[in-house]
This record gives sequence, C-alpha cells and structure tokens, in this order.
Amino acid sequence: MNTKNFKEVTRQVAVIKTQNRTLAIYANLRPVSIESGEDFMTIIDGKFKLDLNDFSNGKGDNAKHIQFNLDIKDIKYLYARAKMFDMPMPYNIIKNYTMPEAIIKDGPDKGKAKTKKIFISRTSVDEKTGKPMRSPWAIQIENGVSRPKNGGRSSVEIEPNSYQCRVRGYMRINDIDFLDFIDKAYTYMEEYRHIIAQDIVPRGEKILDEMQKRRGNTYNTVPPEEYIPESPGLVSSEQPEENFSKSSNAPVSTNSATQSNKRPQLYEVVAIIGELQGYEDYFLSNCLINNKEYLIYFYPQYITNALQEAIRLKKATNIYVYKKEKNILFYKLAAPKK
Repeated sequence: MNTKNFKEVTRQVAVIKTQNRTLAIYANLRPVSIESGEDFMTIIDGKFKLDLNDFSNGKGDNAKHIQFNLDIKDIKYLYARAKMFDMPMPYNIIKNYTMPEAIIKDGPDKGKAKTKKIFISRTSVDEKTGKPMRSPWAIQIENGVSRPKNGGRSSVEIEPNSYQCRVRGYMRINDIDFLDFIDKAYTYMEEYRHIIAQDIVPRGEKILDEMQKRRGNTYNTVPPEEYIPESPGLVSSEQPEENFSKSSNAPVSTNSATQSNKRPQLYEVVAIIGELQGYEDYFLSNCLINNKEYLIYFYPQYITNALQEAIRLKKATNIYVYKKEKNILFYKLAAPKK
C-alpha cells in the first residue's frame, strides 16, 4: 500500500505500510545559491529523510522510530538498482554527526556523537527453501552513538569500535513497492530540478556572460610565453592603494620601458587568497590586498603545491602579480619577508 499515512500537506513523497511497520520518505530540497558562490549548474541540493516506524512491540513508548538522511546521489543510485530489480552489493552507509555543535549535550549519552547506519540489500532466492523471495528487498536502519576523539571539542574523527546501537528497525519490501517508492522520490527530485532550472540556469549563464565581457574574451587560453615577464621590476607591498586602478581592480604599471617592450610590470603584494574557482582554462579567486578585494586570474601551470597550501591555510602570502589589459594575473610566489 503506497498512500500518505495522514491527510495534512507535508514533504512526504512516498510511504510503504505493512501491518506493523511504516517506511516514509520526505524531500528536503532547495535551489543552490548563486549569491553564496555555489555552482549553479548543480541546480539543486538537499536530502531525503527516510523515516522507519516499527510497531511490532506496540505503539507509543514501545514503538521504534528510526531515521536516516539520503543524499541526492543515493536516490539516483537506488532508482537505477530498483529499475533493474538487482542490487549486486549491499548498500551500506554510515554517517557520524561529529561537529562540536552536534555533540549530545545531556543525558546518558552526553559527550557522544550521533551515528546513523543504513543497510539495503536484495536477495532473490531464499537460501533455506530455494524458492524466489516474495519480498526480496531488505532495509535496516540503525540510530546510535559513537565516541568522538578529543571529547568532541574539535575533531570529527570517531574512536574505533566505539559505536553503540540505540535503536534498530527492519523492513522487507517486494519489487513493485520498492520500485514505486524510490520512483516517487526520484521523479519528485527531477521535476523539482526542472522547475528550479527555469530560473537559476538563465541567471547563472547571464553572470558568466557578464564575466566574459568584463575580461574582454581574451582569457580562454594560456597567456603566450612572450608575455610572461623575464626580469621583474619589483614593487613593494607597501605601495599606496592608488597603484591599483579603482575602475578596473587591477595594478597600474608605471614602468614605461616595460610597457614599450610589451612585458608587464610585476608587483609584489601580500595577499590572502580565497578558494580557486575553476573555469575552462584558468582559475579565479577573490584576493585581499591592502584590505581591498581584487579578482585575480590563476593559470594551471603556475599553481604549485606551496600555493595550494597557502590557500588552504588562508594565510597572508607574498605573491607576484601583473596586469594584462584590465585584469590582474598571478605569476608566482615571492620569498616571504624576513
């Protein structure tokens, strides 16, 4: 039976009910946020909550309530397996909720982290009788606790063999009901994606077009070798802010000799480099220089392990940059000041 188990409007997408058990799935999806820097081509993000209620020992305090959050990719995989009526390997996921704010604050499990497990398998033939299984799909969900390292103060690692199950639920499902159950979740997800895409894709493409126009369509390829500086004329990081063009967010070269031979002036600046955003042939990052934010281009051949480490640590780093037309390009790391 696949109907809602109550009449209110909810986020419940599908439900399977047997005599003693109920398995429901709830959609909690959202559009990605272009304004927050999320990749608009992903279109949507979110979770699907599985809610298993076991009334085999009675209702009220005797009932078991177990939950697990599936990712979008989990729904895609389960839908593919359900359509084929096949699960070659059991689907086994463990999620530990170990961020400091998620550590249990009181009660007998105080200081422990919530841990949730799900196990989904399909067995075609009963090993004892040799006959086909009437309900070949099996879903088992566990909710428990684990002990985080360092008392949960900062670590997201779990102490080995510290897991303790607090509640476990189990349900067997036939092929038709399992396919219908997962199909409803998958169909809702794809329809939601299609609706959201009508708004978010045009907005994202418009932003990309505007970025392309701002850089003058000249940065789809790696800069030619003759453009790369050979003998940099260094400019101290203590240079006043007027050495950076307010209209173009780019350094302004004052070296006429450099301009005449088409080799740019190098500037040594101290920058805090943000995360690199990958594009077709280059990377972009917002960098903080002299308390002002600038957009800087990075080409793959100049991205070293040392640079990646500086980005990861989010520390102030001495770098050489140069100007090409109205844009700032990264050249290389500079030796740190002593």
